[in-house]
Amino acid sequence: MSAPSTAAPSFETLIRRVFEQRPAFAFHGRGLGRQDADDEWSAGEFAFTFEPPSRWRLDRPPGTIRAVGDDRREVGVGRDGVPRRNAVGAGWNAEAAIWLLRLPLRGITVDQWLGLVVAEAPAAEAVAGRPCWRVALAAEGGTTRMWFDAELPILLRFSPETTGDLPPETFAEVTELRVGSTGPYPVEHDLLSQRLHVPLAPTPADADGLLRRIRSAVPDAISLQLCAWDGDGTVAALMVIPTAHGDAEMLVDRRARSALPYEGTHAALARGGDARWTVSLDHDPEIDEGYARDLAKRLGPLLSGS
Repeated sequence: MSAPSTAAPSFETLIRRVFEQRPAFAFHGRGLGRQDADDEWSAGEFAFTFEPPSRWRLDRPPGTIRAVGDDRREVGVGRDGVPRRNAVGAGWNAEAAIWLLRLPLRGITVDQWLGLVVAEAPAAEAVAGRPCWRVALAAEGGTTRMWFDAELPILLRFSPETTGDLPPETFAEVTELRVGSTGPYPVEHDLLSQRLHVPLAPTPADADGLLRRIRSAVPDAISLQLCAWDGDGTVAALMVIPTAHGDAEMLVDRRARSALPYEGTHAALARGGDARWTVSLDHDPEIDEGYARDLAKRLGPLLSGS
């Protein structure tokens, strides 16, 4: 790969590329990171791989899966070693690697980045043998430096420099990056296929009434299948909703918050006084959030008395 040209891009160009572009070819590598100086769970060495068009895998430590997924769904492996379906990006949220590899999922918008003052204009540098552009931003309490890969829409290093003698709480750096293959940690297609599909249960006769009420509340659903039922209002059902971007799955879940495997995926929440979720909707990103919240309002009264 050629070195960066002498004409440095603007910070706006660099940050928009990270947010708006997707890598066009496979790559893999390793890195070091710390998200919170007091949390061993989010500190240490990690390995990563990307496979076009959108599949990612994160290992920490290398060889141990932490998150695997694509732009629609993910599986995250928790402290207990159990893989669970997550909302997109949720499997990376406790990882410093997200600052480097999936910055748009960190929750800071492009406009918020562009609102920071550029303290040092982009300058050519190298990290892990890769040409990149270093930018320094004036942030509260110090300076934040970002190293943008010159070719890929990712960061190679992220380093807030705080005032005083304390180390920064968040730091991440790619220590090795190889372009053109997924290397020793390919994306696990089998893991995705096994974990991302909701297990279905047979429909007992006493659940028919509830399913009919759900169907009447969601007439646009093209299918509805039962996932969990115990007769006392504990229910999970899977429906398919047609959207302009294709059919999308939505899980309607009314169980204890600790119920597996959906405790990390709740959206459009409504909680009852009995410590159950009155209704919780876990949905594919093709479904508009406003639609999901409206659906939660329609289903809440229906399920709360089940």
